[in-house]
Parts: sequence; C-alpha cells; structure tokens
Amino acid sequence: MKKVAYFKVEMDPMADYEKLVIKLSEMKGYEFFQYFPQDGLDIEQEKEWLVKVGLTEAFYAQKYYEALGTTSHRPGDIKALIQKYLDRVVTTSKLLIIDRYFFPNRYDTNYPNFVGDILDKYLPNLDEITFITSANHNLPVKNSITTLLQGKKPTLNINFKFTEDFHDRFWISDPNDKGLFLGTSLNGYGRKYALIDYVNMTDVRKIILELRGLGII
Repeated sequence: MKKVAYFKVEMDPMADYEKLVIKLSEMKGYEFFQYFPQDGLDIEQEKEWLVKVGLTEAFYAQKYYEALGTTSHRPGDIKALIQKYLDRVVTTSKLLIIDRYFFPNRYDTNYPNFVGDILDKYLPNLDEITFITSANHNLPVKNSITTLLQGKKPTLNINFKFTEDFHDRFWISDPNDKGLFLGTSLNGYGRKYALIDYVNMTDVRKIILELRGLGII
C-alpha cells in the first residue's frame, strides 16, 4: 500500500521550504532530500527544483537516479557508476548479492579483479557477503573471487546459496531495507545496454521475506 502524506503549504512554497524539510525529516520510511536529481545543489536550487516538479513528482525519486550502462562504458566508468549507487546502499555489515550469473562461464580474464575493485571500497565495513546464485556456476571463477576478497580482508565471511527463483539481479544491504537493481550481471556491463536503479523499500522487504521463506537466509 502506498503511503500518502498531506502538508499544509502557504501561498509561497519557497517560504515553506525549511518547514517542509523539518516535517519530512520526522517521517519514517522516507529519504526525500537524499534524492535531488543531481549532487551539489545549493538551497536556492533545491527550492526551485521542488517548486518546479511539485511534491508528488519529487517523491518518485527513482526516476532521477535511474542510469544506463552502455556499450561505450569502460570498466573504470562502470565501477564508478555502480559505486555511486552502492555508496547509498551498503550501510550495514552484511551484503546480499542475488545474481544467477555472477560466476559466469563466459567472462574476461580480468573479471575477478573487476569484482574485487568494485567491492574493495566497502570491505572495511563489511563482515559478511552472501552470494545467491545458480547451482550451475563456474567454480574456478567463484574460487578466484573468493580468494581475492579474502586476501583483501581475511576475516570476511563469504557464503554461497543456490536458487533459480530470481531472474533479476539485486544487491541488498541487510537489514536496512536498501537495495540496488542491476539490469545485467557485472560481466555484461560494457557489452550490453543495461539499467542500474535503486529498489524501493517495499520490494526489498518482499525479497528478504522470500529469501527467508526459502530458507536461504
């Protein structure tokens, strides 16, 4: 069910800006002012954006943060793009990576290092990574990535769970209800056009419940 909130707004929305920020900050489940369409806006630009799009549109934050990975992106570009999203998602000590093809049969020789480079930034705060993938996976690639990650952080607990029930790729920070959707597996970026976007809180909770129901987590 969609949560709806109503606010009493004066004639001049600009004058109500500070009041609105305080009101929204008191509401659980919203992260409204983390989702301006671009970083670095000053308060006057934020006000102008709010008045321009209106409150209803502003609450649909994902439309501003959806990104497209293209065939022209190089590994460094892809790493920076994915990390921009992960910075907002990986905020606990546990990370779930749901991807049937995370350990692919067809891959570039640098793929394990590419995975390690993306995750390296978050390893200091991560205690556990759980890969939820297909039982039919590339064992040498899995072993290479495991060795690489544990070489970076020997205390890291790495789990592997297997299911064929998830088609899309999700990276979820458990248990803070934050998630990232990837339109393809990591080895697909730079080869195909694929979206990257946040997963809304309701869907993250449904995924977690499903995983628990399957006995995976």
